[in-house]
Amino acid sequence: RYTTIMPLSLVMFLSMVKDAYEDYKRHKQDAEMNSSNAVVLRDGQWTNIAWRDVAVGDLVKLDKGDQFPADLIIVSSAEAEGLCYVETSSLDGETNLKIRKSCQQLYDIFDSARPERLDCTFEYEAPNNRLYTFDGFYEKANASARGGAIKVPLNADNVLLRGADLRNTPEAIGIVL
Repeated sequence: RYTTIMPLSLVMFLSMVKDAYEDYKRHKQDAEMNSSNAVVLRDGQWTNIAWRDVAVGDLVKLDKGDQFPADLIIVSSAEAEGLCYVETSSLDGETNLKIRKSCQQLYDIFDSARPERLDCTFEYEAPNNRLYTFDGFYEKANASARGGAIKVPLNADNVLLRGADLRNTPEAIGIVL
């Protein structure tokens, strides 16, 4: 039994060193990515901030080729009806483009000239590792005489996941989940 302890200890030690080095490289890469700039609406102006400072509820403006700094609900895009094209190869390995679309009611109430006037509440599932499903809704107070609120469902086609890229769409705006 003493003859197996030394080789086993050596293999375990080398495995620990390799894992520690990979963790260090991942930490360094995460720090570099989180210091990338995102264009966010702050105090009524589009401002460049670091990804690490993006907060839930921020409106984020994306240009063609940008990577998403957080999970977003698409609100508007330069394409008709709020369509945008997304490449998710860094998430699922697929290089084909996926179509994402703003919820029609949300697209209709968003005013790109005055984005700070978007006033609604979002409720959605807790973060998880499912790429192709999403369950949530947004709620906007109804201005009609009856009052109350309107709840509009959201699904995975309305979500832009962190790490994916905007492609073939000049510009899009999303709200941070």
